[in-house]
Amino acid sequence: MTWLDQVYSDERLSKSVATNVAFFISQHFNRKRFNESGDFSAWPSYATLAEKVGCSEKTVQRAVSLLKQCGHIHTKGKGGRHCSLAYYAVLVSQSAQNVEEKGGHRSPRLKDKADFEAEKVDTAVPKGGHSRPQKVDTDVLLTSLNKSLKNLSEAPTAKPERKAPAEVSGVDPLKAAGSVAVLSVLMTGPGELPPLPPFVRQNPKHEWVMDHQAKHGWPDLYSVCRDPQRWYRAFDDFAHEMEAVEASKDNPKWCAWRDEYRARGWPMPRPDGQLMHFPDCGPKLLDVFLVRLLRAMQAVNIARSANVVRFG
Repeated sequence: MTWLDQVYSDERLSKSVATNVAFFISQHFNRKRFNESGDFSAWPSYATLAEKVGCSEKTVQRAVSLLKQCGHIHTKGKGGRHCSLAYYAVLVSQSAQNVEEKGGHRSPRLKDKADFEAEKVDTAVPKGGHSRPQKVDTDVLLTSLNKSLKNLSEAPTAKPERKAPAEVSGVDPLKAAGSVAVLSVLMTGPGELPPLPPFVRQNPKHEWVMDHQAKHGWPDLYSVCRDPQRWYRAFDDFAHEMEAVEASKDNPKWCAWRDEYRARGWPMPRPDGQLMHFPDCGPKLLDVFLVRLLRAMQAVNIARSANVVRFG
C-alpha cells in the first residue's frame, strides 16, 4: 500500500510505535468511501488502537501527533467518549518528498487549517465493555532471544558515544531506558539455578519455586544493565512508553506489578519509596510490549550481522 510505504520509509519514524499505529489505522480505512471520494479515512478509537498495538492510550495519542507532525495524516473531530477522531491519510507526491526545507526537514502538504480541530484524548470503549488483552506465546518469546544479548555484546562493532534520550514528562529518561534493558534480560529466562532447598523439594509450591528462581536466576542482572554502552538503541525508543511508579505497598500500580513479577518468577526491588519504571500499558499487556521489544532487538541483530558479512 502506497501510504504505508510512505510511513515506513520516513526515517523520522524509525523504530517508533507510530509505524505500528499507522498500520492498524490502515486496517480500518473505508475502502468504499475511497472509491467515492478518493480519500482514505478511518475512525478507530485510541482504546482500540492501544489494544491492538499493545501500549497505552497516551502512547497512541503521542504516535498520532507524530504522524501528523510528519505530514502523514490529518485528524478531524474533538475525540472523547463516543466521539472518535477521524483519521485521513495524506499521500505525499514523490516530488514533494524530495523537496527539503532549510535544516533538512521535509515540508508536508497541508490542508486548510480550519478543516481540522484540535485533537483530544479518545476514551471510547468498544461495545461489550473492555476487550480482553491479546495473548502472546511467551515460550516463543523466551527461546528466540536466549542468545541475542550475548551475540550483540560479542559483535565487533564500534561503540558510539551515548546520548541520553529526550526528556519524557514525569519520567527519568535514562532510568526508563535502563528499566527497558532490565526487561530485555528478564524475558530471556533465568540462568542455571542451584538445587531447590530441601523443604521446597518436599513441598514444591509454585510460589516457592518462583521465589527461588527470582533470587538465583539473574545474579548479574543489574551489573549488566548499568552499562549504557551495552544497551540496544531501541531501548531509548521504548523508554518513551515507560511510566514512573512509586515503589510502595500502598500503591495499587506497584502492587499489580509486584504480583506480575512474582507470577513470572522475576526479581523485584523492595518497596522502599523509590520510583521505578514500568511499561505504561500495564501488566495485562506486558507480553505484547515484550514481543515488540524483541522484534526491535532482532532487527538490530539482523542489521549488524549483515554488516559483519558485508565488511568481514
